[in-house]
Amino acid sequence: MTAATAATANPVLLNGLAGLLASIASTALLYPLDQIGVISQAAGVHGGLLNMLLSEDDCFRGLGSQLQATGLSYFVYFSAYTYMKPRFRSRQLPPSVADLVSASLAGMLGVALSTPLWVATTRLKIGRATGDGLWQEVGFILVQEGFGALWSGVASSMLLVANPAIQFVIYDLLKRNFFQREAEISASNAFIAGAIAKSVATCATYPFQVAQTRQRVHRRTPGVAETGIFDCLIEVVVMSGFAALYAGIEAKLLQTVLNSALMFMFYEKLVAQLRGIYAAIAENRSRRPKRFRQGI
Repeated sequence: MTAATAATANPVLLNGLAGLLASIASTALLYPLDQIGVISQAAGVHGGLLNMLLSEDDCFRGLGSQLQATGLSYFVYFSAYTYMKPRFRSRQLPPSVADLVSASLAGMLGVALSTPLWVATTRLKIGRATGDGLWQEVGFILVQEGFGALWSGVASSMLLVANPAIQFVIYDLLKRNFFQREAEISASNAFIAGAIAKSVATCATYPFQVAQTRQRVHRRTPGVAETGIFDCLIEVVVMSGFAALYAGIEAKLLQTVLNSALMFMFYEKLVAQLRGIYAAIAENRSRRPKRFRQGI
């Protein structure tokens, strides 16, 4: 096996691992901003970003659970997106359409697998959890509120698949049109493209994020149906005004744009490094005598 073949032999897992590590790094660096955004969404209030950061007692509450949920989500997302994208492009679809379909399906798979973790994480972040950690809270919700409560807000999550779908399509679009002659996208260009992509995605889908947060923090009574996503949006407007649909967007936009920019910058470097390591290992193994490789 040559180095070139080895570098592309296992792209799905390599991209998934790079996405996992990049998302954890960017999330940890910007976690206080995310914390303020979630609290603002749940309460439906606006406030000065600096004042809220200074007044919040624990800006890193729920960090451990957030990193676990984020890592799983992006491992699934990057792996599935990498697997699906060339298959849909081979169907003679325009690249952006193929990327949109691939990103949407990858997002749906990620939602299906990670929603219970995000429900528990959201409660831990705003101090409404009963358990001491992520898995304890998941277990408590399951026992006290029922299986369905672990998927609170899943309808809004499926709608919010549009967020990463828009983000990834725009990112790949920018890469194709502005960096297609480069063998490897530079860190600065990945940062800029990631920031632009996430800005558009966040502004387009933010009201659904507010509704999703409120659905997740609301404790369900077993046997009682969950409030629908559009009913939740109407309730927010009626009770708190239209502006409440964008409560916390200052912190959220700053956090998500920077997070996306850093994540894609880390991701591009990590995936290049991982492919290089994988290629070196494969090349080294291919040079060993056959009997040695078989352990004879």
